[in-house]
Amino acid sequence: MTTNGAPVLRFSIDITIEPDEDQFHAYAPALDGLHVGGRTESEALQNAVDATYLYLESMIRHEDPIPLGIIQQDGARRRSGHTGVHTHTRSLKLSLA
Repeated sequence: MTTNGAPVLRFSIDITIEPDEDQFHAYAPALDGLHVGGRTESEALQNAVDATYLYLESMIRHEDPIPLGIIQQDGARRRSGHTGVHTHTRSLKLSLA
């Protein structure tokens, strides 16, 4: 797929959010080192989505290998059995302009 002639890559990223004292900790298990926080679960999720875009753009720019596991063709969501832990799956599109 292309947008204005530039190829577009699609990724499906699992983001896990868990309580951390009086805030929330969010991370993407498939992306080493991607950990962010937020005052609310919603803020932690949005921070993780923003960080994921930057992480993937950097990997592409530096020609680093993209983890194959972040593409979920079946769209299945993995769920955690831990109390208070939520996993969200976000579809991301990056244009290679």
